[in-house]
Amino acid sequence: MNLNLLCPASLKSAHRHSSLDLILPLTGLDLAKIRLILASLPKRPPFILQSPPYSPYHAAVLIGLCNRETEGPAIILTVRSPTLRAHPGEICFPGGRHDQKTDLSLLSTALRETHEEVGLKPDQIEYLGSLQPVYNSSRSTLVWPFVAFIYPRQTTSLSPCLHPVIPRLMSKLDTTPLPSFRLEELCGKYHKEEVVQILQVGFSTLLRPDKQIPAFFRGNSQKPYLEWDMADGTPGLNESGDTEGGMRSEGKTRSLRLWGLSGWFVNSFLWILEAL
Repeated sequence: MNLNLLCPASLKSAHRHSSLDLILPLTGLDLAKIRLILASLPKRPPFILQSPPYSPYHAAVLIGLCNRETEGPAIILTVRSPTLRAHPGEICFPGGRHDQKTDLSLLSTALRETHEEVGLKPDQIEYLGSLQPVYNSSRSTLVWPFVAFIYPRQTTSLSPCLHPVIPRLMSKLDTTPLPSFRLEELCGKYHKEEVVQILQVGFSTLLRPDKQIPAFFRGNSQKPYLEWDMADGTPGLNESGDTEGGMRSEGKTRSLRLWGLSGWFVNSFLWILEAL
């Protein structure tokens, strides 16, 4: 696996052979290319260290891409409440467990949970495809990651939303930069008992060597990946509506790292982009 893609020097080299630029705003044509590469991924069994001892639960998360006004594309992440029983205070994607009674599909699960947690509506979301599912660390739940593009709330959908969990249709296939998404749109709309902050992590941040921490996914030497230091300089929306850069609490910089399963999904997506 080529971790050098995440370094600026090799990124420039990769761009000479790629039609997608991770620094410039995403366009409708870029989304079409991402959709095609995700659709062409080989269907492989989920990565696990050991087979689960029983039939697992299923969960889904949304890897939401968006454009920013001045700094290029980014990924939407959340910081979980420190009072939660599972993964308190950690960075993760919005998502949750599949509800067989209400969810039409696993994509419906990701859309429903994203709306409940951060306030994004399905008609703001253009579905692009999915990555390989991965079991959680306890092997009790198989997590399905869905990739999408996030539009600002005021953007008119290309078609009416016929169902509360049906995302919007495809954007136009041209090279015009897609609308930028502002975190302020989610002020007062996210679930504060579960989420204490919403992050807009730019690809430019992920490519910074001073943010990268080489590691092994779940200690497996066959699974090298990068983790990221998100303690300072990452735009985030908190309960007060503040969107200044930096993750701070009580005047002190919080120690936050993008790692684990969420970090693995970010790595997986960046590796896939190398093929574009």
